[in-house]
Amino acid sequence: MVQTDEERKANLTQWAENLTKDVFLEWETKYSFWQQGFKVFYGPLAPEPELMIISLNPGRSHDTEKNFMNETYPAYKKGNFLIPLENGYVKSNGKIANKIKYLFQDYENILENSVVITVLLFRSKNIREWKKENPKNTRLPMEDYAYDKVKTIITKIKPKKILVIGMGTFKRLKDNNIIPITNEEILDSFGTVGKIKMAKMNQTSIIAIPHLSGAFISNENKNKIKKSFKKFMDK
Repeated sequence: MVQTDEERKANLTQWAENLTKDVFLEWETKYSFWQQGFKVFYGPLAPEPELMIISLNPGRSHDTEKNFMNETYPAYKKGNFLIPLENGYVKSNGKIANKIKYLFQDYENILENSVVITVLLFRSKNIREWKKENPKNTRLPMEDYAYDKVKTIITKIKPKKILVIGMGTFKRLKDNNIIPITNEEILDSFGTVGKIKMAKMNQTSIIAIPHLSGAFISNENKNKIKKSFKKFMDK
C-alpha cells in the first residue's frame, strides 16, 4: 500500500526521534563530560524536502548549556525525544537567524519547510573552543560518530538541494566522505576564505557559502552571496 504524505512524514519523525535517542545514549554513556550537550534536528522533517541546510555545529552560550542540563537532559531522561515543531531559523530572532532570513527573502516558504542539521552534533561556542577544550582522544571519536549519523540523516531524508553554510562545513562533508562531492566549482571568491561553491551529490545540487557570521563579509559580498543563492534556488 502506498503511504500518504502525512504517513511518510509521521514515520520519518518517529525515525528521527529514535535517532535522537541513539545520540543521547551515546552522549550519556561516553561523553557526558561535554555538558554543552548536543542537538540533532532544528525543526520538523519531511521526506525529500526542497532544501536541506547544513552548518558546522550547534552554538553554545551560557543559557544553552544551562538549558541543556536543566531542561533538555531531564526531558531526554524521561524518554521525550520530540522533534521541534518549528524551523529554528524561522523561530529565532538571533543574529545568525536574521542573516539567514535575509538570504531567504522571496524564499520564506522554502526556509520554513527546510530540514536543518549540523555536521557536528555537539555544541561549542566555536570551533576553537571545540578543539581546545576537548582532547583528541574524545574529540575525534565524537566527530566520527557525528559524521556517521549525519550521513545516515542525509541518505534517509533525500533532499532535492543542499545549502552548506561555511567552507569549514563543506570541507568536513567532503574530506570525511559524508556525502560524495562531485562537479565542484568556485563561482566567486573574496577575501581569504570568502568563496561561493557549487557541487553535486549524485543528482542533488549543492551550494556552499561563507559562514554568515563572518565579520569580513561586506554588504557588496553579501549581495553576491544572495544573488548566487537566488540563481541556485531558481534552477
